[in-house]
Amino acid sequence: MPPARGRGNNALIFKENAAGTWRIPAMPDPCHIASVAMGGSRMEREWLLRMLKRLSAWLFWPGLLLVTWGELMPKAPEPMSWDKADHFTAYFGLAGMVTLALARRRLLLPCMLGIVLFSGLLEILQGYTGRDPEWGDFLANGIGTVAGLAGGLVLRRLLKAPRPLVARRASD
Repeated sequence: MPPARGRGNNALIFKENAAGTWRIPAMPDPCHIASVAMGGSRMEREWLLRMLKRLSAWLFWPGLLLVTWGELMPKAPEPMSWDKADHFTAYFGLAGMVTLALARRRLLLPCMLGIVLFSGLLEILQGYTGRDPEWGDFLANGIGTVAGLAGGLVLRRLLKAPRPLVARRASD
């Protein structure tokens, strides 16, 4: 199925394989996604935003369960060498997913506040699992939440822009 005519470039949605047939790729190449976000057609950017919204909505709850499990484990998992970076990264991801998944901006502040309060609750509960609750972890959670909110808002703004940030060359 070739891309529809008159609707812009569908290169992100449809790919032509060696046999000359068109298919929908299982997962777009991350470099191609970045190029679409920066200089793709409006239709490509809208499709990418819809895909990221759906993916964020589906992955938020498993992500929240994973963060909860990681914070309440009796012995903290050690994927990184610095504990605060783990906390920042986890809450950056949660806040970024919420920012992308929510359509209404007025819900963002209560959701971010909920994420920060939930992180505080998990820090308190850590004291009952044999781990030490730390203010530094709570601060890293809060900074990660704010950074995830900012990153998600910037990404949404880039993908909703009326014109791409990078103009295409005539040869493209």
